[in-house]
Amino acid sequence: MNTEIFFKCAFAGLLILFQALRLYYGHQATKSEIIVKSSHLKQDKLGVFFAILLPIATVALLYLFQTPWISSATIALPVSLRFFGVLLLCLSLGLYWWILASLGKQWSLYLVIKEDHQLIDFGPYRWVRHPMYTVFFLMAMAFFLISANALVGASWLGLCGLILTRIAHEESLLIHQFGAQYQQYQQTTGRFLPRLWVSRLQS
Repeated sequence: MNTEIFFKCAFAGLLILFQALRLYYGHQATKSEIIVKSSHLKQDKLGVFFAILLPIATVALLYLFQTPWISSATIALPVSLRFFGVLLLCLSLGLYWWILASLGKQWSLYLVIKEDHQLIDFGPYRWVRHPMYTVFFLMAMAFFLISANALVGASWLGLCGLILTRIAHEESLLIHQFGAQYQQYQQTTGRFLPRLWVSRLQS
């Protein structure tokens, strides 16, 4: 099989799996969803759509159908690096599934507090406060490596940019809801990486 066809198939298949996981757990979470607190929900929904869903979906389709406009943004990456991207994306999707399963009905695309909201401190949340964001950073890198395309990478940068702008709002909302419990949780976990890894990186 031509390697480019393989990478396109891997890109499409893994992107579909990502969307399937998101839609399945999103459906489970919204069955009996009652939002009691939110942080600028309307603006957050617009940000998610325009900074994440629309550009990622549009650029992905353009890449898969190999339009001349997006082909001009192709970068010559070693095949081995692109295969690494496939492995990285498979790992990221496994972590994504673990995160969604841990969150259960409390998962949401938006910054909200739901009825009977609980502080999740098990699964990957035992070590990291925002493991889903870590996974999105990994996915952004993986999709870029697989496609070897600058525009695909740029479309995922919108996701990373939104993450960086919403972190402070999210933690403020959680502190307001859980108070000292969340502040203590902050002391024992890393924001994107386990504290042990953060300590080693800073040493």
